[in-house]
Amino acid sequence: FGALARWESREAAAVDDVIRIQKKGIRLLISTAVVVLIKRAAFLVFLEDEMARTIPPIAELLLLIRDGTSPSFVSLWGYVLLDWFDFFFRAWVWGAMAIGIMRLSGFDLFRHTWRPFEATTIFDFFQRSLFYFNDAIFGVVFWPVFTSLRFKNQKFRILLSLFLSVGLFNALLTTGYEWFRGSWSRPAELILRNSTGFICYLTYAGLLALALYPSILERLVGREKARLPSGTRLVRIGMFVLFWSAIRVFERYLPGEYFLNWRLFVALFGISV
Repeated sequence: FGALARWESREAAAVDDVIRIQKKGIRLLISTAVVVLIKRAAFLVFLEDEMARTIPPIAELLLLIRDGTSPSFVSLWGYVLLDWFDFFFRAWVWGAMAIGIMRLSGFDLFRHTWRPFEATTIFDFFQRSLFYFNDAIFGVVFWPVFTSLRFKNQKFRILLSLFLSVGLFNALLTTGYEWFRGSWSRPAELILRNSTGFICYLTYAGLLALALYPSILERLVGREKARLPSGTRLVRIGMFVLFWSAIRVFERYLPGEYFLNWRLFVALFGISV
């Protein structure tokens, strides 16, 4: 009976472990529901008319600027930050839903978004914000490209690898679906819309790669600084969030209106064009 007792003990431990994982999944799904309610409340408070709630805030800004309206400096940043938090919440929600469901099935997977504001560096913040997306971009493209390049200049090698992975590959991956699902019954309209989208997204992804470059350079060359004081660390992360929010104006576009995004971008820094 000793062998039977050991088998029952192992099986009981396995069942307990599965129940523990499932409880984590339930808690994660409940947290997701709370986040969705917060996001909806924020949109209801900030956006007054019903039509505005059906399109992203940055797309609304582009339409306003195209029609000759000049929102105030505070309104511009309000829309841009709201769009970033909407994006951040969507990433959190979809990731949490997927991980929560997998945990209910007994798989103990790591969270897609995990305490980003406890990050020690800019790159760490990006990793904690979009773990699986980051893992795919760097695992599938960055590291193979980085190890294949034979440039003596290490800094240029890292920068080029970042541009090809976070920049070009990211832009092709994101906009490729739009080309695939587009209707070729009106090829001129399709090319105009999707080419504008690709150029805009490549601009966004390229600027994001530049923002990540100093942090990943420190990590790869072994010069990553010791943990900074909490205040300094949060200021650096806050500045990155503001820059990330600003460059996300290139994630939205109007067909054939590429320079409209630049007008909005420079307006965020108080420059009127």
